[in-house]
Amino acid sequence: MNQEPSSIVARYVEVLEAEHEKALRQGYTQEQALGRGQVAAWLDKEARQGRLRIMRSMPNGGRIARHNVLLLEEKDDEMSVVSDIGGWISMADLHGVHERHTSWIYNKGEIVEGYFRIKVMITNTFPDHEMFKRSDGSQIDLGFNDTEHYYMFTVDIPKKDLVDTF
Repeated sequence: MNQEPSSIVARYVEVLEAEHEKALRQGYTQEQALGRGQVAAWLDKEARQGRLRIMRSMPNGGRIARHNVLLLEEKDDEMSVVSDIGGWISMADLHGVHERHTSWIYNKGEIVEGYFRIKVMITNTFPDHEMFKRSDGSQIDLGFNDTEHYYMFTVDIPKKDLVDTF
């Protein structure tokens, strides 16, 4: 999707501010809310520019829910994977804590023709990527997360860039 630079920046700011406000309402600190806003805005930007692929699966006999979230870059007219920032959760852990709320793993709602809105898990171990860095180069803080192997974000992604294998 080709967009004017000003519309890309406007959308980035819109997503960042919305996630920031949501995180503050959920009890995150100002710093954590800003980090969550930054990551949400990056995910949105990369999805809209065709540099994000998401593969949702249930490996290990369905005992794990896994989201491979691939950041891509174009080199020599071909897309290559920069990093897989996807997260996972044990279905046993999910059923024990969120028994009624497992549908987010599978759901995808078409928001406009050609785009789905999904919940996606990203890793709780950040790669060396600017998405996860503050302007001073230090690592962002998305909030304490010692019991789960992911952070969850909402992403609008083109149908062609989402693969479900469950």
